[in-house]
Amino acid sequence: MSADLFTEEAVAAMVHELRTPVTTIRALAELMLDTPEMEEDERRGFLSIIADESRRLGRLVDEVLEAARIGSAEAEWRMEDLDPLALTAEAARLATGLMRERGVELSLDLPATAPPVRGDRDRLLQVLLNLLSNAAKAASGQGGHVALALAPDRDAVTIRVIDNGPGIAPEDREAVFQPFHRLGQTGTGLGLPVSRRIARRHGGSLSVEPSDAGACFALSLPLAEGAA
Repeated sequence: MSADLFTEEAVAAMVHELRTPVTTIRALAELMLDTPEMEEDERRGFLSIIADESRRLGRLVDEVLEAARIGSAEAEWRMEDLDPLALTAEAARLATGLMRERGVELSLDLPATAPPVRGDRDRLLQVLLNLLSNAAKAASGQGGHVALALAPDRDAVTIRVIDNGPGIAPEDREAVFQPFHRLGQTGTGLGLPVSRRIARRHGGSLSVEPSDAGACFALSLPLAEGAA
């Protein structure tokens, strides 16, 4: 894992996150082995929990490996000039199902034109989809709304993901980028640290901006050479 993610606190948090599902799986498996007379319905319920925890453990391992790949000097980056409007629209299209599942309305606020940025399309989509997923979870329920907005500037393009959820306290605006710091009770807590790492590898930034209501994440990317 990259040096900025591989801290003593992050390792301790990772061990804790890994230990929790492993402990649950082991305890239920041992209980089932020690109780041969267990009712079938109860046994099936325990097996369902074991399956769920196994999948969660797999997702956690996948995200740890992804964090390691992002930070590796050998990581492959397919850099090219990208249309940020097309990139943002594609992220919105891919997030449609998630928004619908959460009962959240997604709106786009895009200018007519925007200068190109230099980046890895798949990695930047990964960042935007992670931000949109977090926003959908935060705004989930009746009246939930997420806005995806793009604003070009003199030397950068900024893409903002804004939700009308509970928001993020000022003291937590940097903490959310620490490994295994989770927004709510879902997720692994690696999505935002990895996303910031990707943004920085592009010479850009990812931050939480002050917002009157809900949360506002801002991804800023420098313009492609000659586009300013």
